[in-house]
Amino acid sequence: MLSSGGRNSISNFASSYSRSANFIQADFDVMPVRPDKLSYGSVYSDAESTHLLRPESQDGAAGYDAVDHQSLEDGTLHDDDDVRSVRTEILRNTGNSTAPQTIFNGINTLIGIGILSLPLALKYAGWVCGSIILALCALSTQYTAKILAKCIKKNEEMTTYGDIAKYTFGDYAHAMVVATFSIDLLSAGISMIIIFADSFNALTGIDKFLWKSLICTAFFILSFVRLNILSHLSLIGIVCTSMIVLTVMFCGFFKKESPGSLIQYADTSLWPIDTPHLLLSLGIFMSPFGGHAIFPELYRDMTHPQKYNKSCTTIFSFTWLVDYVMAALGYLMFGVAVEDEVTRSIMTTIGFPRGVPLFLCALMGILPLSKGPLITRPLITIADQMTLTKGQNKKTSLLITILNRFGVVFVFFIASLVFTDFGRIMSFLGSAICFAICVIYPLAFYVKLYWADISKLQRVLHCAGIFIGIGLAISGTLAVALV
Repeated sequence: MLSSGGRNSISNFASSYSRSANFIQADFDVMPVRPDKLSYGSVYSDAESTHLLRPESQDGAAGYDAVDHQSLEDGTLHDDDDVRSVRTEILRNTGNSTAPQTIFNGINTLIGIGILSLPLALKYAGWVCGSIILALCALSTQYTAKILAKCIKKNEEMTTYGDIAKYTFGDYAHAMVVATFSIDLLSAGISMIIIFADSFNALTGIDKFLWKSLICTAFFILSFVRLNILSHLSLIGIVCTSMIVLTVMFCGFFKKESPGSLIQYADTSLWPIDTPHLLLSLGIFMSPFGGHAIFPELYRDMTHPQKYNKSCTTIFSFTWLVDYVMAALGYLMFGVAVEDEVTRSIMTTIGFPRGVPLFLCALMGILPLSKGPLITRPLITIADQMTLTKGQNKKTSLLITILNRFGVVFVFFIASLVFTDFGRIMSFLGSAICFAICVIYPLAFYVKLYWADISKLQRVLHCAGIFIGIGLAISGTLAVALV
C-alpha cells in the first residue's frame, strides 16, 4: 500500500530532504567501480531501475538518471540507440500516481523538521510581517513548481530537475545544481545532528559533544546498510514529525499558565524585532518549501497530468496551513522566549507532564536515525565514484569505501561543532539553498525556454522575480552570518 504511488510513493519521498537525496543519489551498492561519468539521478539502485524495464513493471520512471545517459546539450538530446530505447521504454511506464497520491507525496516531501524553527521565525518577524512572508513563500513556490512542469514539456525525454538544467543552460548549469543540492544535504545532516544533541542535552545535561559523537557513529555504521532497507526508515520519520506537532499542541492546552500555555499565552509582537532579524526570518520561512527537485518527477508520474496544477495548489496550501499553525502554536506558547527548536523550549520548561520531555527526546532521537543515513548516502556515493576505479583489488576497494564513509561522516561531525544554532542552519538552508532551488533556478529555466512565447510584461515580471530572489537570498544569507 505504501508503494501504491509507484516510484514516487510515500516510501520513496518520505523525507523533506529527499529533494536532494533523490537528485544526486546513485546506489553504490550495485556500482562497485567508478563509471565513465557521474550519474546524479534517482535514489534508487540500478537493480530497481532495471526492474522498470520489464513489461510487467508498474513502477513509474521517477528519475531515469539512474541509467547512464548522455548530456542534454544545446536544447537537443544526443543519445545512442540503446540509451534512447531505454528511455523510451521507461517513459511508456510512467503515469502511475493519481492526483490524491501526488498530493500526498508532495505534502510528505515538504513537511519536515523545518517546522520546528518556524515559531522562532515568527518571533523575529512579528505577526504582521511573518504572516505575509510565509504566505508569499507558499504562493511563489507554488507558482514555480507549476512552471517546472511547463519546462519539461519542452522535451518529452526530460524527467528530472537536472534534465531541465542541462537542457536549458548546459553542463555547467547541471554542475551548479548538483553543487547546490550537495550543500543542501550537508546542511540538512548538520541540522539532524544538532537536533539530536540539543534534545538529549536538554533531557540529561550531558555535554552535546558526546551526543554528536554518538549520532555520527550511528551514521557511519548505518552507511553500510543497503539503501533499499534505509528507505523504509523514512516512514518512521513521517510518524515522528507528526507526533511532534501533536505533542506540541497537547502541551499547549495541558498547561494552564504561561510560559508554554495556549490558554494563557505569552506576550508576542505584531512587528519585527529589527531589520536584520526580519531578514534572518526569510530563510526560516522559506526552508519548509524546498521540495522542487521532485516536482518534475511527480508531474511525469501522474496518471492525469492535467490535474498537476490543482494538485500543486492543494499541496502548498495544506503545507502553508500546517506551517502557520505550528509557527503560531510555538510563538503563542513561549513568545519572545521561544528557542530555535520549539521542542527544546518544551523540554526545558517546568509544568508539563513528566513523560513529555522523555517522549519528545525519543522522537528527536529517532528522527536523525531515520533521515540521517539517507542524507549522507548521496555524498558518500559521490566520494566512492571519484575514488574507486576499475582494476582495484577487493581489499583496496573495501579500505577506500570505509575511508570515504568515515571521511563524509567526519565532515558532518566537524561542521556540527562549528555550526551549533539550529535556527541559523534552517535560515541558511532557506536563504542560500531554497531561494535558489525554488525561485531563482525555475524562473531562469522558464524565461530561457519560453522567451519567445511569453509577452514583454511576463518577461519583465519573471526577470524581476529572478533578481528579487537573488537579492533575498543574499540578504538572508548575510543576516545568518552577521546577526
